[in-house]
Amino acid sequence: MKMDSLYLLIIPSYVAMTFAIIFPVIVTLMIAFTNYDFQHLPPNKLLDWVGLTNFTNIWSLSTFRSAFGAVLSWTIIWALSASTLQIVIGIFTAIIANQPFIKGKTYLLVLSSFSLGLSQPSSLS
Repeated sequence: MKMDSLYLLIIPSYVAMTFAIIFPVIVTLMIAFTNYDFQHLPPNKLLDWVGLTNFTNIWSLSTFRSAFGAVLSWTIIWALSASTLQIVIGIFTAIIANQPFIKGKTYLLVLSSFSLGLSQPSSLS
């Protein structure tokens, strides 16, 4: 099989990735600039482009500002703490696994790979 024909095998995964990841992100960004709410649901009423009005409302209206600030702060705290904790545990596990007195390193590798698959199902696919 030629190398050129092997690249054709990648096309279905790119198409699936486009519809599963990229397309929803684009639709979400487009909806963010419209007046999509309960009074403007298609097909009864069309959506209007409002531009940055939705984003200025987040900062100008006190109810949105307090809710957005709370959610944003907890998102930042969670992202930093989860990432830091995962890196620290991973480095600690790697240091322990590479010690010469550890027996059965292959089993430890299989067990850690299996636990990764259970905790992050996307890594299995």
